[in-house]
Amino acid sequence: MMDCFEPILTERLLIRKLEINDAQDFYKYRSLPEVYKFQSFKPKNTEDIKAFFEELSELPNIKNTWFQLAVCTKDENKLIGDIGIHFLEDNEQIEIGYTLNPDFQGIGYGKSSMTANRMRRSHRQVPQQGGSVKGSGIEIVLK
Repeated sequence: MMDCFEPILTERLLIRKLEINDAQDFYKYRSLPEVYKFQSFKPKNTEDIKAFFEELSELPNIKNTWFQLAVCTKDENKLIGDIGIHFLEDNEQIEIGYTLNPDFQGIGYGKSSMTANRMRRSHRQVPQQGGSVKGSGIEIVLK
């Protein structure tokens, strides 16, 4: 099992673990109706965000938990989105969801963030939309 998450750098992005210091920026886009209409989590205030952060796993690969990544601009470390990874109870499948601030949609950041995560996998199984990845490679999806 991994004991940390190593940040991922791309040409334009820094993908790192979501931190409590991100709460205000996270709230700014996650509280927008055009964003939360696609989410099960609909924050009413920053206290909801802090409670959400407290429920997240500190480490990846813990079954039946969510591990949340921050998608940031590389130059300014500005939070522009997040990637949630749900390690399912069966310990063989994961769910991946991502959310981008509408100000940063349509310019390739979503695709770049997901491509960067796929490049870090040590296996070649890539889920189709709505699919899942099965097998022992799950533990190293985020390496």
